[in-house]
Amino acid sequence: MEEIDDDIDLRLDSKTRKILSRKLKEAMQATFSEELPVDYDFEVLVMVGILERTAEGILWSQEIELRIENQQRRRERVESLAIHIEGAIEQLKQIDTAALGFIAWRGFEEISKAEGVPNEFPSGMEAVMNAELWRESNISAMTNFALGIRKAIAELPLLPSRNEGKDTPLYALSKELSAAVMVERLFLERGLNFTISNSGLAAECLRAVYTLAELDIDRVDYWLKKARDRYDSMTSYYSRLRKLKEE
Repeated sequence: MEEIDDDIDLRLDSKTRKILSRKLKEAMQATFSEELPVDYDFEVLVMVGILERTAEGILWSQEIELRIENQQRRRERVESLAIHIEGAIEQLKQIDTAALGFIAWRGFEEISKAEGVPNEFPSGMEAVMNAELWRESNISAMTNFALGIRKAIAELPLLPSRNEGKDTPLYALSKELSAAVMVERLFLERGLNFTISNSGLAAECLRAVYTLAELDIDRVDYWLKKARDRYDSMTSYYSRLRKLKEE
């Protein structure tokens, strides 16, 4: 399998960066009182940086999508992982205490060498004495972990590129919708006016992200609306808060 390029470093072109920076600064100045100690230039720098990192995330996710197997094969691999962990648990239950103490110490010895830190697991007879506690704690943790993997087989999300529903978990969203969700939060978390108009500032920001990520999408209002209408959107959250205050 090819390695995924984790050195993607995207930057908006100077013209786009200048325009967005100016408009974002003006939007913040219109939102916040002059008495508040807001470093507008710094906030703009942060926001533009987030837009660029979002575009990087889209390109990175596209590389991952090319390597994702079909859903059935993914489930088979997850089930195989669960089976092997359950097998390891059975072996851990059966191995004698003396051997367990030694292999635990020896395993931690290699970990300590790799990480360049001292091996804190005891050796010799003290390792044997600690082996049972180590066995019990690991069997408990591994059993719970294997149970979680078993449950994941049935709950394994679909490929991200196929998900854009209102209730789809954030980690499984399509790249287009994920970016739109980010823009909505970017605006509302800073108290800026968020609109789904295709000519609004939020649309300009999202369009810049898509362009930087090599996605040819002009009608970004479609994705902004989907982001706004999600149950876990900031818009929905603030709407629920207002209703609670009115009750």
